[in-house]
Amino acid sequence: MAELNKTKLVNEPDNDVEYIDISSLLMDLFLILKKKFILLAITLVLCTGATYGYAKVKIPKTYSSTASIFLTPYISVAGIVDSSSQASNEKLLNNVMKLMTEDNIMLEVAKECGLSSASSVRNCLSVRNEQNTTLLRVTATSMNPKMAKKIVNTTVSTFISKMKENLNLRNIEIVSKGKVNYNPVGPDMKKYVKYGLAAGVGLDGLYVLYLLLTDNRIKSKKQAEDYFRIPVFCEFPELDEE
Repeated sequence: MAELNKTKLVNEPDNDVEYIDISSLLMDLFLILKKKFILLAITLVLCTGATYGYAKVKIPKTYSSTASIFLTPYISVAGIVDSSSQASNEKLLNNVMKLMTEDNIMLEVAKECGLSSASSVRNCLSVRNEQNTTLLRVTATSMNPKMAKKIVNTTVSTFISKMKENLNLRNIEIVSKGKVNYNPVGPDMKKYVKYGLAAGVGLDGLYVLYLLLTDNRIKSKKQAEDYFRIPVFCEFPELDEE
């Protein structure tokens, strides 16, 4: 039965084979975790706290503002929605999302908002489509909540104006304008806590591995015979102290 708890290291003749005693290894691991539990827990807490504190103090807060636009289908005098225009709008969605961040739009927004370039506007914008609708959410993120509102509203109004002027596209309507939101959306504290936990677990794992690899104590009859090159004729059991 003892052989079931051992794993062969090398494929050599039986008299030269070395084994790892799995049960002994697991017991050593358990004893290390038990003995060093407080130290390992402190390391985990310190790493998590350090990353959380870094994000809280060093990384600037960011704020967002969201506006919504809708591609309206053609509605007949009788109040019936034209299915062909609805299908056309659905196909148009990807083009609208792409056109909104083109340089001609971004440059005007940058000029209006006092930003340096088209890319500086584009980098703080995100455009997404609500699933199974022709509704688009346009979000601007900035370290200034009022600037986030200004960027998103300027982007939406400039885009609609350009579409009407250049493409005669008149079925895009603003559903809701961006508002000032003083609740920060960044940094993502949960993400930094996860980073801290991962770092703590990694350091704890390396420390435990180091203790296992540098443990040179003799723990069995075979280890004693291999080390001293003499046979062991008897073993004394561990006695509980009373």
